[in-house]
This record gives sequence, structure tokens and C-alpha cells, in this order.
Amino acid sequence: MNRDVQSVLAFRQALICRVLEQFREMKPEPEVRLLIYPCVHESLASARGFVMHGEPRPPLSWDDQASAPLADEDKESLSDLQPVKELRVGEYIHLALESERAGYLHLFNFGTSGDVAKLFPHKATSAREVPLSRRVFVTPNRDISRFMKGRGPFQELGDGQRNRLGRANGYPERLLALVMKRKVAVRASDLHPDWHVFDEHYRSAGGSGWDDDEAVAEESSEFSQKFPVHEWGWGYVEVPVVD
Repeated sequence: MNRDVQSVLAFRQALICRVLEQFREMKPEPEVRLLIYPCVHESLASARGFVMHGEPRPPLSWDDQASAPLADEDKESLSDLQPVKELRVGEYIHLALESERAGYLHLFNFGTSGDVAKLFPHKATSAREVPLSRRVFVTPNRDISRFMKGRGPFQELGDGQRNRLGRANGYPERLLALVMKRKVAVRASDLHPDWHVFDEHYRSAGGSGWDDDEAVAEESSEFSQKFPVHEWGWGYVEVPVVD
């Protein structure tokens, strides 16, 4: 990796750290706990959207965007798993979270290359409300994200610019969860104005905008100005990536 690429990479990672530090300054005690679990098989057969323990099974007529509980066999396969301490390129994973506040989840990924991508929700109609103090598994909904194929688990892809930067370049994979009181849009450019280029990532296959909703009245601005501190909670996790 040449010095110019190293400098760009270091700058992008420093910006990620700066944004995360701003969240720590606004709310020193995170209210959301993020966990990364290994995928024990290709997918969870009963998983759609959020999976909440202990809920009664829905009727068979549920739609593709409905939340659903885990089937008993899936619960058993996950019950003995421990959160991962490192990610391997190509590895499939499940994401889980626990929140000390109820609200709507927004999940961002900060990659090893410094790219920012929104993992959830894919659009306003797929927003999900996180129940208070309950562990939920987050799985992709079908056919509404360019980053996901089907409704299987998430996959660690390593660096997106692997020809220039390498698949595992020494920087960790980072995830930021925001649980918002209101059903509103949160974009990468709300976290930092330099990330407006990543707002283009929020597109479905049909070309409609991510998080489009009548509740969104204002344009992007600084997160702390757009969303009062009492209306949201946050959580963060990072893990090293290895080849």
C-alpha cells in the first residue's frame, strides 16, 4: 500500500473516530448494546426483519416485511453461541442488539476502507420499532437492498477497494446503532456533512430513496441540531478483520 493511499485511509478512519467521539460527548453512556454472532448455517429459516424472543408465531399469511419470532430450532442453534471477537473476510454473521429505550432502529456500517453504508432500514416501510430491554436479531429483508442477496445473514466483505487497500488492512469493522423515538430518516450526511457521497448508497433496486417518508420535513443537517438528545439512544461495536 503506497503512502498516498495510506494517508487517505488514515484520514477517513480518523473522521469515523471523530464522529463516534461526538456521540460519546453527547451521551457518554450508550443505551444500545450491539452483538455480532457467527452464522451457524447459511440462514435462519424463520427470520424476517426483527426476531423477538418469546413472541407467539404469526399466521402463515405474513408478508415479506413482517417481523417474526425465531423458530424453536433456530433458537437452539443460537443459544450456545458467543459473540465473535474477530471477523474473517467472507464470513457470514448475524447482528443482534439490546436497547434500554424503545424506538426505531437505524444501523450504520463503517468499513475498513472508511466507506459508510446504511444496513437498516432499507426504506421507511421497513423501519422496525425496537422493544424496550429485549434482544432482537437483525436480518435483511428480501429484495430491497443492493447490499443483500435474499434474506440470508450479513457477510463480511472486507475492504471494498481491495485491489488498492487489501481485504484486511489493519482497521476494524465498526457498527453504529441509533434508536430514534420518532419514525424519521437518518442519513450518513446527518452524521457528518463530508459523508453526503454515501447518501447515494441508500437506494433500493427500483431507484427510490432510502428512508423516504412524509415525516421527513427538513433537509440533512448536523445530527445534534436535527435530533434533540432526549429523542435517541446509541450503541457501537468494533471488531478486527482478518483474512
